[in-house]
Amino acid sequence: MNGNEHGVPLSFDSEIITPTPSRIRSFADIPDVIIMEIPPVDYVVPALGISRNSITLWTGSDGDGKIFLAQAMTVAIARGDEFLGMTATREAP
Repeated sequence: MNGNEHGVPLSFDSEIITPTPSRIRSFADIPDVIIMEIPPVDYVVPALGISRNSITLWTGSDGDGKIFLAQAMTVAIARGDEFLGMTATREAP
């Protein structure tokens, strides 16, 4: 049987993963943050610090309007309008 006593199939014939600079497998692979190049942040609503290609967490009690706020923001971004009086950027630079 190709697996263990719990029936989980294991494959030993799969491709070997070669470490690359983007993979951290040991402490030696961790880049030096002092000298590494960090691309500028692309903000979609700069005044709120909401940036493209990131995760933003809005928290609050049930019924506080988080969903409606997020929907209004995404519509403003899609249209290139203002959101709560703040500029919302549609296009990436």
